[in-house]
Order: sequence, then structure tokens, then C-alpha cells
Amino acid sequence: MTAFDPALLLSAQRALLGAIDADVRLISVRRDDAMITMTTVSARPLSDAAAEALSIAATEIIADFPDCAIREQFVVSDVVPFQRDGVGEYRVFQRLEVSQRPVAAGLPEAAHRGGLDDLRLDREHVAHLLYECRDGRHPATQENEADLQRELEELDAKIAHLPYQA
Repeated sequence: MTAFDPALLLSAQRALLGAIDADVRLISVRRDDAMITMTTVSARPLSDAAAEALSIAATEIIADFPDCAIREQFVVSDVVPFQRDGVGEYRVFQRLEVSQRPVAAGLPEAAHRGGLDDLRLDREHVAHLLYECRDGRHPATQENEADLQRELEELDAKIAHLPYQA
């Protein structure tokens, strides 16, 4: 793995401008020595045109790093988990999911639909915001730490009281 590489991050952001299809949920890039990996997570399999646009973007990225090769990974997923970027991995795009819509205080709409999956997504989002608040990544949310903690506890209680759903 390579330490923080702003050139890779900027190259990927530039290359992806105008190349991201509506079904794309997340794009990350990672460099391990002479191998760059671009991972695309989508809601459904991408059309040929959408996949081609991302392949062109990958070609533009690799043109900035002539000593590297590039590997493209395509993942289809119903959910994008919230997780911190790994060392040497950069999220260059993540779309706003329905369950991630912020309200005025920066909190998601708490259990706006009420289903188990929706509650879990809302809980995951609040937990992520709370983690970043405590980690100092988003100082603007630090004043909301108590609100985030309370929201997390309320979502946990709602999830615990739902009947079991497989």
C-alpha cells in the first residue's frame, strides 16, 4: 500500500467527471505499489455504455501513472456499508442514498419508512456520523454529538421492538 497519494485522488476525480451513471453508488481507488484498483459499487448491473464510461475514466487515471497497471472491479450491491476509507484507499464518489437524506440538524430522517431494512440503514448512518463526530473528522457535527447518540439509541430501541424479519 502507498501512503496518502493526493495525485491519485485528484486524477480519479478529474477522470470521473461526467462518467458516473445514476446506478453507481460508490467509486473508490486504491494504489498498491504498481497496481491501482478502481472499485465501482452499483445498485444493479451497469449498462454497456455506463461500464464503458468508467473504463475510459480508468484509462485516464492510468495515463497519469505510467509505471502502474489498473484493475477495474464492479460490484453489485443493494446497500453501501458506511466504513472508513482504508489506508491508501480513497472514495472519490458516493451517492446520497434515500436513507441518508439529511434534515436541518444534519441527522437522517429517523425511521421515515419504518421497515427493518430502512431502520438498519438509518441506524448505520447515524452510527457513522457519531463515529466521525467523535473522531474529529467533521467538527461541525461535534455540537450534535448528544443528538446523534440519542437518535442512535432510539433507532436501536425501534429495531429491538420489531418482530423478527428474515
